[in-house]
Amino acid sequence: MRAFILLTLATVATAELCNSKGKAGKADRETINQVKAIVRTGAGFLFGTSCPKLANNIENIAFGGACRNLAKQAVCYGIRTAERYDGVTTVSYGQLAGGVDNIAEIGNLACAEGVACYKQIAKHVKKCMKVNPSFVEQTVAAAEMAYRANAQAQGEDFVASQANT
Repeated sequence: MRAFILLTLATVATAELCNSKGKAGKADRETINQVKAIVRTGAGFLFGTSCPKLANNIENIAFGGACRNLAKQAVCYGIRTAERYDGVTTVSYGQLAGGVDNIAEIGNLACAEGVACYKQIAKHVKKCMKVNPSFVEQTVAAAEMAYRANAQAQGEDFVASQANT
């Protein structure tokens, strides 16, 4: 369920972030495809041993069905956020205020579509747990290994750099 929480946090999106008609433009589609590739790679690493069926079908599960719009909007939100803060070293209250309207949209989208998406993902996770009683332990172990290999040093450096704040 931690994976769903991560997905839910990533779905901080508005209905119009892909463009004014709710459809992704060419640049957004390219980024969406890049994100899908990253998700497929991550799913292979996290679930490849513990639940290969989930790993192999992650794109349909996380980006299809009840999760389709939520996932697309999450990626578009990420694109817009990256554009908004690109090159910014210190965020101002004015910049933050400029994004406040999105928060209401984000909440509405999450309320409208989050439960159905959660149920879709949970259904597949429960199947994994039924087929492999060690699914949770194996998946957590894979996630911890990925963290130690890819992010732990960066996290520790960040914490150390914030020691005086």
